Amino acid sequence: SFTGVVLDAKVASFDKTIDLAVLEIDEGNNYLKGADVSLANVRYGEFVVALGSPLSFENSVTAGIVSNPKREWDDVYYIQSDAATHVGNSGGPIVDVDGKVIGITSLKIADGVSFAIPIKDAIATLRRLMQQSQINNEDSSSRKTQIYWKSQSSLKMRC
Repeated sequence: SFTGVVLDAKVASFDKTIDLAVLEIDEGNNYLKGADVSLANVRYGEFVVALGSPLSFENSVTAGIVSNPKREWDDVYYIQSDAATHVGNSGGPIVDVDGKVIGITSLKIADGVSFAIPIKDAIATLRRLMQQSQINNEDSSSRKTQIYWKSQSSLKMRC
């Protein structure tokens, strides 16, 4: 649940193509929790929920279905759904009916046409960014971003 806690962070590494970043935070925080994710294939017609704060309305939920699980746009593959995306919930999770994260809401093309970065692609990008960040900032001892396996069908991400 949202606690209202604001943490200082700096961008350690960034991917402009899909708009993902690895953030560096102070090592003493206990506020960030992991999220269960689904690495299963997303299906046409699957029900999804987008979470976020669209237009600054905190803790909002919009529902939709997957229109295309592998839509190509500007040489990047996305999950296309009709779950509403607005300023504020972009970057938030899109989850399946089991509450597992399947993607990261990324952009709205038109009303009813929203794209999310598939979680498999996001994880691969974050791992690459973390490696680049460690190479570029080898002296940073406060780096606490971790990705670890919870089970074969899900992954937990903790910052």
